Amino acid sequence: MLLNNSKGTLLLESLVTLVILSVLMSIALPSFEGAIKRNAAETDSRLIHHALLKAQSLAITRGESVTLCYLKDSECDTGPGQVLHIAVRDSTDTAKPKAKKLKALETVPLRSKSIISGSFGVPKITFNALGHTQGPGTVVRCVDNTLYLRVTVNRIGRSYRKTERTDEPTKQKRYRKKCSSIL
Repeated sequence: MLLNNSKGTLLLESLVTLVILSVLMSIALPSFEGAIKRNAAETDSRLIHHALLKAQSLAITRGESVTLCYLKDSECDTGPGQVLHIAVRDSTDTAKPKAKKLKALETVPLRSKSIISGSFGVPKITFNALGHTQGPGTVVRCVDNTLYLRVTVNRIGRSYRKTERTDEPTKQKRYRKKCSSIL
């Protein structure tokens, strides 16, 4: 007759279990962190896309130009920024009716910084009363040196999102240059 005297685990068994768990965690943790970064970037790109659509919709319904930019002292800042503003010209400023002061209608907070590049390199995207832009514009969100998210709007106001991996050396130079001020 065999006696079963095991009432618990041995110290050696516990240590082996801890070693196995730590090895598994060291393998899983980097991919989990990457998934969190990608998820945050995707969320930002959806927010930026929604902000472009909202600015276009407001321009059409209000019948006036609406601008998407990073506001600083009622003017568009060159960025990079973490809070996008949907803004219109401030009509309450009677001292200078033709002034380029902007008033924010809505703010769109992002999880991290991005860059706006409008037509002719201007750091804003403006929709006219018909919902069209002066030229194509892009909002860039850099995740790291290999992942690059872009939300682009064309002249007729159609916007789309694109995710690019920068595995090619020629693309890496271009993206690093754009993202160097953010990362």
